[in-house]
Amino acid sequence: MNKKQIFLLIKILVIVVVIAIFGRVLYKAWLDYQKMEVKPTIDWLMLSASAGVYFIALLFPGAFWHLLLKRFNEGSVDPPPGLWESICAHVCGQIGKYVPGKFMVVVIRTALIKSSRTSAAVAAAAAFLETLTMMAVGAFVACLFLTYHAVQTGNWTLLAASVAMVVCAGAPTIPSVFVWIVRKIGKNKVASELLNIDKLSFGTLARGWILELFCWAGFALSYWLTLKAVGVENLNLAADFPQAIGVTAFAVSAGFLILFLPGGLGARDLAFIGLMTPWLEARMPGSGAVMATIASVVVRLVWLTTEFLAACVLITLRGGLKKGVGNRE
Repeated sequence: MNKKQIFLLIKILVIVVVIAIFGRVLYKAWLDYQKMEVKPTIDWLMLSASAGVYFIALLFPGAFWHLLLKRFNEGSVDPPPGLWESICAHVCGQIGKYVPGKFMVVVIRTALIKSSRTSAAVAAAAAFLETLTMMAVGAFVACLFLTYHAVQTGNWTLLAASVAMVVCAGAPTIPSVFVWIVRKIGKNKVASELLNIDKLSFGTLARGWILELFCWAGFALSYWLTLKAVGVENLNLAADFPQAIGVTAFAVSAGFLILFLPGGLGARDLAFIGLMTPWLEARMPGSGAVMATIASVVVRLVWLTTEFLAACVLITLRGGLKKGVGNRE
């Protein structure tokens, strides 16, 4: 077997193991659910609120991508894409993460935004940088939470994993490092289209971190609303938010960085369940694992549905917007 075949075999084995473990957890949760005397019911209003908050959260990384597109297009004769156009393309690209490798995220966003105003190279470079920044911010937030968690439990493994995620995702976003990577792997034609890549600064990244923090806060609020929607008792947003954002940041970042898992399937869910079970057990004794599992499954369905509906609606609106601009011209 050559290296490519060995790597493929390892990926398949990891996927099988993760899915098998997740399936076992789901089966056990189902058995425990059947034993519950009072079964939880869904609050559809709260679930709708969760979906709405998640959609709003997706707008912030789209705004950062737009900022990068503007920076990389500085000095161009043609104006950069408008903010709404950039956000539409960015949100629609979310569905690409359900393809193994997650490269389709970049492909979709690039395909939707490239034009005479924005080259494919510029769009792809900005998409990679925004995604890495989002994961770095998420891993950093997770580090803050897991430091406290490790002190309380004595388990430093997850903290070490979170630190590794910060380094892996964050190091390539350092302006000098990012420019070096682009110059190194880009062909001459690509490099010539990224003449403004050197204009990337820590000031731009700082604004990106702020926007991405709002995104992670939105994800956490969406997850907290899902907990409320599935019937978790004794919730208080102010007191619960550090737990919600820490767990959400770690679970989503870990799921995304395992590139060959579509949508982080299994890994993200197991992280949610593992970190939330003790916390929920303290609020609902005997039902912590069941409620953590239900919440992980429901929040995945809510986010998946929101992403696909948003993509369908925004693609339609974007087409109408472009047609309107064409008619005016």
